[in-house]
Amino acid sequence: MSCFRLPLALCRLLDKHVAGFWWGAEDGNPKIRWVSWSSMCRSKHDGGMGFRQFKHFNQALLAKIGWRILNEPQSLIAQVYKGKYFPQRSFLTATARSRPSWVWQSILHGRQLLERGLRWQVGNGQSVSLLHSNWIPRCQLDPPGYNPRILPEGGDPLVAELISEGGGRWSDEKLSQWFDPPTCKAIKAIPLPRWDVPDKLIWHFTAEGVFSFKSSYHLAVDLHRRRGGWRSSVSWMDKPSWVRIWEAKIPPKLKVFL
Repeated sequence: MSCFRLPLALCRLLDKHVAGFWWGAEDGNPKIRWVSWSSMCRSKHDGGMGFRQFKHFNQALLAKIGWRILNEPQSLIAQVYKGKYFPQRSFLTATARSRPSWVWQSILHGRQLLERGLRWQVGNGQSVSLLHSNWIPRCQLDPPGYNPRILPEGGDPLVAELISEGGGRWSDEKLSQWFDPPTCKAIKAIPLPRWDVPDKLIWHFTAEGVFSFKSSYHLAVDLHRRRGGWRSSVSWMDKPSWVRIWEAKIPPKLKVFL
């Protein structure tokens, strides 16, 4: 599962067996399934039971391989795939090419998730696209609000154009002209180094900026919900209420029932 992309039909079959084991059966007859499986797979702090859906689980594991290729270019796996599939390009711009192996196609599937979680840590701003790169923390999953009529014409502007001469601070004038107030506030909250430091790709969903499987899995689930507009029937309670239930000193079966 950590090396190959599983067929969707197989993932659904595995989910079905897990759900069947959870709800149980009596004399070979399955019991009533009181809650939808999608609701059961939500986080415990969001009103679910924390079960993992195999298709998202599989993609998160493949994204982990992509993170290793990106951050350990001297590793054997990175050198082998670079020599075969992207000798003159970077991993993030590599394509499937003709007759790719199933492993490489699986890694590219994981890269789709990896790209949504990567964010540029701004240094000098020379490597970060103003419009096409993830670099504003508040806008990681939603596009920033900007004024396309005022942005500089010709080519793709860089974040460096928003940094004042000498570095160390943002240009208030350009920010107010190019972006809406919420986006300006989010950009001004990004600290800038006082010296010339290159930009760096980090993982947005951990405090350390390092990839984690848990956060990548929840990102895959969140992206799936955004695409489908799905809402859980158990989302009427806020997160602190669910936390209190799971931390309560009562028998586990009562927590599950609640």
